[in-house]
Amino acid sequence: MSQKNYIDPFNRAALRKATADEITQGSAEFNYAVTLTFPAKFVKTREEAQRQCSKFRDYYNKTFGYKKNHRRAAKHNKKLSAPFAAIIEGDGKNVHWHYHIALHKPDNLSHERYSQVVNLLWYNALNKQETRNTVEQIYSNGWAEYITKEFSTGNTDAIDEKNYNVY
Repeated sequence: MSQKNYIDPFNRAALRKATADEITQGSAEFNYAVTLTFPAKFVKTREEAQRQCSKFRDYYNKTFGYKKNHRRAAKHNKKLSAPFAAIIEGDGKNVHWHYHIALHKPDNLSHERYSQVVNLLWYNALNKQETRNTVEQIYSNGWAEYITKEFSTGNTDAIDEKNYNVY
Protein backbone atom coordinates (compact mmCIF):
# COMPACT_ATOMS: atom_id res chain seq x y z
CA MET A 1 0.00 0.00 0.00
CA SER A 2 1.38 3.37 -0.90
CA GLN A 3 1.90 6.04 1.73
CA LYS A 4 -0.82 8.08 0.00
CA ASN A 5 -3.45 5.35 0.63
CA TYR A 6 -2.31 4.47 4.16
CA ILE A 7 -4.89 4.93 6.90
CA ASP A 8 -3.70 4.81 10.47
CA PRO A 9 -5.76 2.02 12.09
CA PHE A 10 -5.78 3.96 15.37
CA ASN A 11 -7.40 6.97 13.71
CA ARG A 12 -10.98 5.75 14.05
CA ALA A 13 -12.52 8.80 12.37
CA ALA A 14 -10.32 8.38 9.29
CA LEU A 15 -11.01 4.64 9.16
CA ARG A 16 -14.75 5.24 9.49
CA LYS A 17 -14.71 7.85 6.70
CA ALA A 18 -12.58 5.66 4.41
CA THR A 19 -14.93 2.69 4.90
CA ALA A 20 -18.06 4.79 4.32
CA ASP A 21 -16.47 6.33 1.20
CA GLU A 22 -15.49 2.90 -0.08
CA ILE A 23 -19.11 1.77 0.20
CA THR A 24 -20.72 4.91 -1.23
CA GLN A 25 -18.17 5.95 -3.85
CA GLY A 26 -16.48 2.71 -4.90
CA SER A 27 -16.90 1.07 -8.29
CA ALA A 28 -19.00 -1.75 -6.77
CA GLU A 29 -22.06 0.53 -7.05
CA PHE A 30 -23.77 -0.65 -3.88
CA ASN A 31 -27.45 0.22 -4.10
CA TYR A 32 -29.07 -1.90 -1.37
CA ALA A 33 -28.77 -1.91 2.41
CA VAL A 34 -29.54 -5.18 4.16
CA THR A 35 -29.81 -5.84 7.88
CA LEU A 36 -29.72 -9.54 8.75
CA THR A 37 -30.46 -10.79 12.24
CA PHE A 38 -30.03 -14.09 14.04
CA PRO A 39 -32.63 -15.93 16.12
CA ALA A 40 -32.13 -15.42 19.86
CA LYS A 41 -29.18 -17.48 21.14
CA PHE A 42 -28.54 -18.95 17.66
CA VAL A 43 -24.95 -17.71 17.63
CA LYS A 44 -22.84 -17.06 20.71
CA THR A 45 -19.56 -15.86 19.18
CA ARG A 46 -18.37 -13.62 16.40
CA GLU A 47 -16.83 -16.65 14.68
CA GLU A 48 -20.19 -18.46 14.62
CA ALA A 49 -21.85 -15.35 13.17
CA GLN A 50 -19.13 -15.08 10.52
CA ARG A 51 -19.66 -18.73 9.51
CA GLN A 52 -23.36 -18.11 9.01
CA CYS A 53 -22.65 -14.96 7.01
CA SER A 54 -20.15 -16.92 4.88
CA LYS A 55 -22.88 -19.46 4.08
CA PHE A 56 -25.19 -16.61 3.08
CA ARG A 57 -22.44 -15.00 0.97
CA ASP A 58 -21.77 -18.29 -0.82
CA TYR A 59 -25.50 -18.84 -1.48
CA TYR A 60 -25.74 -15.23 -2.72
CA ASN A 61 -22.76 -15.65 -5.05
CA LYS A 62 -24.11 -18.91 -6.46
CA THR A 63 -27.64 -17.51 -6.96
CA PHE A 64 -26.39 -14.49 -8.87
CA GLY A 65 -23.75 -16.33 -10.91
CA TYR A 66 -20.61 -15.31 -9.03
CA LYS A 67 -17.81 -17.44 -7.63
CA LYS A 68 -17.16 -18.16 -3.93
CA ASN A 69 -14.92 -15.61 -2.17
CA HIS A 70 -12.91 -17.95 0.00
CA ARG A 71 -11.80 -20.26 -2.82
CA ARG A 72 -9.81 -17.64 -4.71
CA ALA A 73 -6.05 -17.19 -4.61
CA ALA A 74 -4.46 -14.25 -2.79
CA LYS A 75 -4.04 -12.34 -6.04
CA HIS A 76 -7.56 -12.48 -7.34
CA ASN A 77 -10.04 -10.57 -9.41
CA LYS A 78 -12.54 -9.29 -6.85
CA LYS A 79 -15.12 -8.80 -9.60
CA LEU A 80 -15.50 -12.59 -9.87
CA SER A 81 -17.46 -12.45 -6.62
CA ALA A 82 -20.48 -10.30 -5.76
CA PRO A 83 -19.76 -6.92 -4.19
CA PHE A 84 -20.38 -7.49 -0.49
CA ALA A 85 -19.62 -5.06 2.35
CA ALA A 86 -20.38 -6.82 5.64
CA ILE A 87 -20.33 -5.01 8.97
CA ILE A 88 -21.00 -7.10 12.07
CA GLU A 89 -22.46 -5.65 15.26
CA GLY A 90 -23.26 -7.02 18.67
CA ASP A 91 -21.52 -8.91 21.42
CA GLY A 92 -23.86 -11.86 21.91
CA LYS A 93 -24.71 -10.66 25.43
CA ASN A 94 -26.03 -7.11 25.60
CA VAL A 95 -26.63 -6.70 21.87
CA HIS A 96 -27.64 -9.61 19.64
CA TRP A 97 -25.26 -10.32 16.76
CA HIS A 98 -26.50 -8.87 13.47
CA TYR A 99 -25.13 -7.79 10.11
CA HIS A 100 -25.41 -4.67 8.01
CA ILE A 101 -24.48 -5.53 4.44
CA ALA A 102 -24.22 -3.33 1.36
CA LEU A 103 -25.14 -5.18 -1.82
CA HIS A 104 -25.72 -4.42 -5.48
CA LYS A 105 -29.20 -5.40 -6.70
CA PRO A 106 -29.20 -6.64 -10.30
CA ASP A 107 -31.16 -4.34 -12.63
CA ASN A 108 -33.38 -7.17 -13.85
CA LEU A 109 -34.97 -7.78 -10.42
CA SER A 110 -37.73 -5.76 -8.81
CA HIS A 111 -37.32 -4.59 -5.23
CA GLU A 112 -39.90 -7.14 -4.09
CA ARG A 113 -38.25 -10.07 -5.85
CA TYR A 114 -34.76 -9.08 -4.69
CA SER A 115 -36.00 -8.79 -1.08
CA GLN A 116 -37.58 -12.24 -1.33
CA VAL A 117 -34.37 -13.77 -2.68
CA VAL A 118 -32.14 -12.16 -0.03
CA ASN A 119 -34.48 -13.23 2.78
CA LEU A 120 -34.73 -16.78 1.40
CA LEU A 121 -30.94 -17.08 1.14
CA TRP A 122 -30.53 -15.92 4.76
CA TYR A 123 -33.30 -18.31 5.86
CA ASN A 124 -31.44 -21.18 4.16
CA ALA A 125 -28.08 -20.09 5.62
CA LEU A 126 -29.63 -20.28 9.10
CA ASN A 127 -30.98 -23.80 8.53
CA LYS A 128 -34.52 -22.53 8.02
CA GLN A 129 -34.72 -20.37 11.15
CA GLU A 130 -37.08 -17.36 11.01
CA THR A 131 -35.62 -13.88 11.57
CA ARG A 132 -36.58 -10.25 11.02
CA ASN A 133 -34.52 -8.61 8.31
CA THR A 134 -34.69 -5.46 6.25
CA VAL A 135 -33.78 -5.05 2.60
CA GLU A 136 -33.92 -1.43 1.45
CA GLN A 137 -32.60 0.69 -1.37
CA ILE A 138 -29.75 3.00 -0.38
CA TYR A 139 -30.92 6.58 -0.91
CA SER A 140 -28.11 8.51 0.74
CA ASN A 141 -24.63 8.26 2.22
CA GLY A 142 -26.17 8.38 5.69
CA TRP A 143 -26.60 4.60 5.75
CA ALA A 144 -22.85 4.01 5.33
CA GLU A 145 -22.23 6.48 8.15
CA TYR A 146 -24.76 4.63 10.32
CA ILE A 147 -23.28 1.16 9.82
CA THR A 148 -19.78 2.40 10.63
CA LYS A 149 -20.94 3.96 13.92
CA GLU A 150 -19.16 1.22 15.89
CA PHE A 151 -15.82 2.66 14.78
CA SER A 152 -16.41 5.77 16.87
CA THR A 153 -16.81 3.60 19.98
CA GLY A 154 -13.44 1.99 19.35
CA ASN A 155 -14.75 -1.18 17.68
CA THR A 156 -12.80 -1.14 14.43
CA ASP A 157 -13.29 -4.92 14.23
CA ALA A 158 -16.84 -4.27 13.00
CA ILE A 159 -15.70 -4.93 9.42
CA ASP A 160 -16.08 -8.62 8.73
CA GLU A 161 -12.92 -9.16 6.66
CA LYS A 162 -13.95 -12.73 5.83
CA ASN A 163 -17.15 -11.49 4.21
CA TYR A 164 -16.02 -8.20 2.72
CA ASN A 165 -15.54 -7.85 -1.02
CA VAL A 166 -15.39 -4.23 -2.13
CA TYR A 167 -13.80 -2.99 -5.33
